[in-house]
Amino acid sequence: RTDEDALTGARRWWLPSVLFCVLAVVSLVGLSYLVETRAEAAIRAEVGIGLSNSASLIADVVAGEMGGVEDVAASYARRTLLQSALSDPARPDVVELNRQVAELGDVLSDKISAVVLVDTAGAVVAGTPGVVAGTNLSDLDFFQQVMRTGESYVSEALVGRVQGSPLVTTVGVPVKDAADQISGMIVVGYSLEDLQRFVDDFVSDQDIGVTVTDQTGVVIVESGLSPATAVSIADDPLVAAALAGERGVTDETSDAAGEPIISAYVPVPELGWTLIVEEHQAHAYAEVHALANNVRVIVIPLALVFVLAGVALALSLRARDRARNQAQRLAHINRAVIEATHEAMTLADTHGGVLIRNEPAKEICSALGITP
Repeated sequence: RTDEDALTGARRWWLPSVLFCVLAVVSLVGLSYLVETRAEAAIRAEVGIGLSNSASLIADVVAGEMGGVEDVAASYARRTLLQSALSDPARPDVVELNRQVAELGDVLSDKISAVVLVDTAGAVVAGTPGVVAGTNLSDLDFFQQVMRTGESYVSEALVGRVQGSPLVTTVGVPVKDAADQISGMIVVGYSLEDLQRFVDDFVSDQDIGVTVTDQTGVVIVESGLSPATAVSIADDPLVAAALAGERGVTDETSDAAGEPIISAYVPVPELGWTLIVEEHQAHAYAEVHALANNVRVIVIPLALVFVLAGVALALSLRARDRARNQAQRLAHINRAVIEATHEAMTLADTHGGVLIRNEPAKEICSALGITP
């Protein structure tokens, strides 16, 4: 046999084996990639929906909490006794006004830092203990908003003007006379501690963070913290988007330590506030990593099985080629021996079929009229 014949024979056993292993491993890798990417997309979408739902839920609670305070204050603003006590701006019934304010303060005692009643010039006429009569609030945004629109208004965050009061947001509710003209204003200083407790309780068994800002981007509630000063994060892209009335989910942000996080941002209904819910991607996408590991645990052994099967196939084909080559070599030797002898010789198989017949044997067959 020539070297080319030997090479061709070798290819007969290793080429199918290599092709089998390559196709098997590539198919497994492709399948595992498809499973991982599809599952990862589904898990990411599920995490995003869950985070968005959490943000919307908290936003609704925040809006409901502030709306509840506003509704209670509005119900007192409609009271005839309170309106009558303010009917004479020059001589308001301070005793009755203080009684009404104290009663409102008792109703909202677990939610507020102070309740005051101011006249149309912004001067405090009555208030809960700690409030100084005559203090003027006319420079504050909530007072100006209520006087301009005649509607209730929830203010931005500010440090209360009552001694020792924490960061508060203020609910201003107009008191109107029979002619529907503003005769005064009930001002409720909401200390945000109730919202802080709710947020902390909500995240206590979850690895998420919650931040609430007012309409100017100042942080008023942050999980795990109790903001005492007005810190603005209005330049944060997510806060800016929520302030513009947008909502969404993004995983292109990171925390202060540079760890990647996924964030959901929503506006708080009716208030113009914003709410951001954040979760570390390592925790949020833990199922993705677990799935990838499980897929690899299955794929790697299968790949090894296919490789071993390929090796077994290669050995089987090699043994077959060797046996065939050995038989061909013996056949060539037999043919050479028979054709080289001067005696008539014929080699037949077990069924009488002629395999080899040398020239002397062919001449005898011709002489006898036998087909060679």
